[in-house]
Amino acid sequence: MIGDMLHSDKINSTETVSGTVLEDVDMPKSIDEAMQFTEAIVVTALENANTVMIKSVGGNHDFDISYMFMIWIKERFKQAQVDVNNRYRTAYLLGHVLISIQHGNVNKKNPAQILANECRHLWGIATTTEIHSGHLHFDKTEDQNGVVFRQFSTPKPSDDWETMNGFVGANKLMYALEYNDDRLKVEHFI
Repeated sequence: MIGDMLHSDKINSTETVSGTVLEDVDMPKSIDEAMQFTEAIVVTALENANTVMIKSVGGNHDFDISYMFMIWIKERFKQAQVDVNNRYRTAYLLGHVLISIQHGNVNKKNPAQILANECRHLWGIATTTEIHSGHLHFDKTEDQNGVVFRQFSTPKPSDDWETMNGFVGANKLMYALEYNDDRLKVEHFI
């Protein structure tokens, strides 16, 4: 989970972490829908995988509330390995694939160098390195000196801000990425 699953960081008003006022959203309904969506995905993963890990970072819209959401996930799915944290980025190994997740609103200058510095032990084991982010409302995959950057668009319908700023043609997809021991194997579109 790379942040901004929930549109607002507040329940009774619609504001980002920094206090930017957004279009009104029914936050109790949004939280309920997020819980239903997460439940469907995690239950399916638990039924089909030997190990389920759930990693997350907060976004600029929902940093605090997403932390609380992850506590619910950890309590609800005790058989999964849930990483509840309040970090801007985290990294983990899938076999020999190093994956770092970050929302994308911070650490923009040289995320690969920061990853190599903060996770030297993982960097040394990995045969493939990827950095996953969102935030910018469009899809982009780029190889920068052997580090694959995957930026994912938001899957929600365009709101007035996105329409005003021209993000109307972005893919409204979610992805499930399947890896073998050392690289991406299949990209599923949800």
